[in-house]
Order: sequence, then structure tokens, then C-alpha cells
Amino acid sequence: MVKTAGKICVALTALWVVVTHAQVSLEIRSNRGEPIEQVAIGEPFQVEITIKNIAGHPTMPRLAGDEHISCHRTGKRTSIINGNTTHTYTYRAQVNEPGKYQLGPAQVTVAGQEHESNQMVLTASEQTVTRGGRRKQARGDQVEARLMVGKQSAIVGEEIPCELRFYCDDTPIEVVPQFGQPALDSFLIKNVSGPRVEQESNGRRYVEWSWSLYPKKAGDITIPAHNVDYDVPSQRESIWWGMAPWGMRVERKRAYSNGIRIAIEELPDDARDVDAIGDIEQVTAHISPAVARQGEGMVLALDVEGRDGVDQIERFELQNMPDSLRHYESKRVTLPPDDSSSSPRRRFEYVVQGLEAGSWLIPEQTISYFDPASRTRKTVQTSPLSVTITPGSALAVTRQVSTPEDEDTSTPHQIVAGLCPLHEDGPIHESGAPLHVPWFLFAIFMALPLGWSAYLSIDRVWQRYYRRNAQEIRAKNAFRSARSKLNKIRAGKSSSSVYHVLLQCIAERLMRSSLDISHDEIEETLQNAGFASEQLVAWRTFFNRSAEQTYGSSSPNADDDLLSEAYDWLSLLEGTL
Repeated sequence: MVKTAGKICVALTALWVVVTHAQVSLEIRSNRGEPIEQVAIGEPFQVEITIKNIAGHPTMPRLAGDEHISCHRTGKRTSIINGNTTHTYTYRAQVNEPGKYQLGPAQVTVAGQEHESNQMVLTASEQTVTRGGRRKQARGDQVEARLMVGKQSAIVGEEIPCELRFYCDDTPIEVVPQFGQPALDSFLIKNVSGPRVEQESNGRRYVEWSWSLYPKKAGDITIPAHNVDYDVPSQRESIWWGMAPWGMRVERKRAYSNGIRIAIEELPDDARDVDAIGDIEQVTAHISPAVARQGEGMVLALDVEGRDGVDQIERFELQNMPDSLRHYESKRVTLPPDDSSSSPRRRFEYVVQGLEAGSWLIPEQTISYFDPASRTRKTVQTSPLSVTITPGSALAVTRQVSTPEDEDTSTPHQIVAGLCPLHEDGPIHESGAPLHVPWFLFAIFMALPLGWSAYLSIDRVWQRYYRRNAQEIRAKNAFRSARSKLNKIRAGKSSSSVYHVLLQCIAERLMRSSLDISHDEIEETLQNAGFASEQLVAWRTFFNRSAEQTYGSSSPNADDDLLSEAYDWLSLLEGTL
């Protein structure tokens, strides 16, 4: 009985120690996994809650924090090492307003015991957050994404020009054409263009996208950080020894810009029915031809010109048109400025037909807009246009048609009311001989998908094989790779890397790392492989001399004798190891 009670006490004590020593930690990380304390508004980041040294199953963490931080759980992973269980919960979070925010603590219940994590303070700003240099990414590539807007304040419906610039300096990268734009429910997005390569006055080049935002509601609204995806050459060793047939391997990365906060004001009540918001300079109208027959089409063009706001006018209904002039809209188009001193134009074209003969007046057309600069409602209008409609309908077409002999042919048939007669004199456009694809081209086109599928299958099999046998493959090609490197050293006329080439060659041949193999181990391996004492002494002398050339020599010039000896030793080692 005493022994049983003692075992129970020991078990309870161990359980108490494990439970009371459970650790709950809270960390904030960037999307690249590095710890951070500052983000740009709208830039996504990760929150990790780690629970260590627990017995049993913990409850779902309850994360306390500021209401301005939006968090959504994205995953959970569990690991067991030496009997210790660790649970890690990950969250995707974002802040859309600048300021300092407290995140945490995270509360977890384990075996009836409450545990709390640490607290973190996060700073959100409108500027791009610099980490390790100017938005330094892994492997040394320097990039920067910068979001810019043309206005810091606007009115509901006013155009806000936006630009996203991506600077990559001299880094050899390839930018994905489509940039990442977050959800902007408070704005209407138009006129997205890019990418295009531009250059600043200081010679710095960048890739640029541009678009226009139109606010839909008033308030202090945040434009979150945008992202740009780009590909950089991968530094992983190629399985084809640098000569892969499908080209250089690349690695997809992502850079985030800054976020911007804009104050949006409500549109005044007396300006809610305007056609546009901005600066409309003038509106002009012209019609061609000004003289036409009854039913003949005339083209009326209405040009709205202004520095901004012209794109907001989606449709324009002609005002006070005479009943004798029938009209309908033909097309709408935005025209670029004629020169540097002019502004963009929005053109509306209409087809006008005169139903009655006579002179008719197209009245002035008025466009109203709200000018944000002066906070006033304004109007611009065209001059009236005069048109002349002459008798002789262009719609009535008279032609003789064939009829049965017993039918009265004294009165010709008439096609009226805007309908044209059928074309009965053969094809309007002569059609050429049909094109035929040669059989060999057809066979090639059919074989291409099959060939590509076979290539991908072979590549997947080879990749799987290489991952399983990477050490054996490198060991098999160790001496060939070493000779190639020695040839490059000879061409570069510098022998300072001979030591590293030989050390790497021997390590790969022995399936070891060059960082944990010593000179003594190499000599012991050579002795076991059958090297005589004189050969070991000669090897030690050569290997030490190559090390001195690497670490002790101040002359960068090539040592031809050392290179020649290196080739001889490679041949000897290849036949021995």
C-alpha cells in the first residue's frame, strides 16, 4: 500500500511540475518569418502563439489585443521532441490605422490551469518599413516598393491619381506584370495601367503602375500596402551542373509598399447631381456634315476637356433636341492631350438624322461639375449648332424587282422606312481559297502537349531521384567539377582558391561536409587508401602550400607550379579514392 501511494504521489508531482512549467509565448513576425516591432499600415504580418512543455491538449488560445488589429487564424502545427510537445498557432494580421498597438496576452487553459503569454507592442506607420537595409530581402537583393497618391485629401467622387513604384537597382530580377492590390471597398478603381519602366532625374530606374481611385464615402480612409511579386535567380545548385535545358531556376519573392491614409470629405448637398467632380475646362461640339438629306446620318461629337474628372462622365444625354432630329449614341472614348499644354478629353459621338426638311438648331449642351479647389458648383456649355436638312429622303430606295409575268409591273416596288434592299449580285467580298494546315504541322501541334507532359514527368522523376541520391551524384562528379573549377582559376590567373577546390573535392568524394573534415582525417583516409609514407609527406607539403597561398599570400597572381601540381594530385586522387 505504501509503495502504491508513493508511486501515485510521484506521478502527481511530475504532472504538477509539467503543467506549472508550461510556457506560452507570443511573437510578431513579417511574412518572411523575421521578428518585427513595426509595420506599414495595411501590410500583412504573422502572429505566432507557441505553447511548450505541456501535458494534455490545450484549449484554443484567446488572443487579446487592440480592436484595430484584425487577426485570422491560418494554421496550427504540433511537434514532439524527446517527449516534449509543442503547439504553434499562426495568425494573419493587419493594421489599417497608424499608431502604437498592444497585442496580447494570449490565454490558454491546460489541464484546468490558466496560462498567459507575454505582451507585444506594435507600431504601424504610413512609411515603408526598412529591415536590413532598404527593404532588404534574403540573399542580398535590394528592392523597394513605394506607393504614392496625388492628393492627401479629397471629396467623395473626386479622382485620386495613384502610382506604385518598384525599385530594384542593379539586382537581376524579373517583375511579375500584375501587382497585388488589396481590397478597397471604399473606392472605385479605374484606369489601371502598367507595368512600364521609368527613370528618375538621378538616373535611378523603376517599374511603375498607375491607376485612379474615386472615394465612395467620407472619413479617414486607409489605402493599405500593395505588394509586388518578383523572381530572382535561385542560388541552389543546379542538378544539371549549371546547364539546365529549361533555363535558369528562379525563386518567387514578394515586397510590400507603404500604406497611405487619406481624409475624404462629404460632397455638398447642392452638388450631388453634378456630372463630374474635378476641373472641367471646356466642352465643345461639332457636327459633320452640317448639310444632309432627309434620313442621312450626321455625326455629332461632344468633347469634354479637363485636367481631372472627365473620366467620371460615363454617359451624357443630349438636352432639348428638336423632335425633327432623331439621334442615338454611337461611342464614347477618352483621348490623350494633343500637346503638353492641353488636357485629356472625353468624347461622346452621336448619329443624328433629320426627319423633316428645313434648318434646325441643336441647342447648347450643358455639363455641371463640382470644383474641389474652390468648393463651388460650376457649369460649362457648348455653342448651338445649325444644321440644314434638304428634301429627298436617303431612306427611300426604289428599284425594279423581277415578278411573275401575270403580275402588274408598271409600279416598281419600294423599300422604305430605313431598310436597304438585299444585295443580290453575288458576294460583297470575294472569299479566297480555304487555308489548309499541312499534315506535318498538324502532327507537330498535336505532339507538343504530349512532349511537354512527358518532359515534366521525366523532370519530376529526375528531381525525386536527385533528392534521394544527391550525395552520391556529387561524389561521382567531384573530380570533374574540381577540374572545371581549376580551369577557371587558370583562366583568371589567380591560384588563391586551389585549396578550397581540393578540400571541396575530397569532401564530396567522401560524402562529407568541407566544414567538418580536417587535414588529419584526409591524411588518414589517403593512408588507408594505400598512400605510401613518401606520398603522404608530399601531399602534406602540397596541401599546406595551397593553404598558405589562400590565407597567407598577399599576391593575387597565379602560381603555375601549384596549379600543375593540383592537376597531378587530382589525377592521383581520382585513381585512389
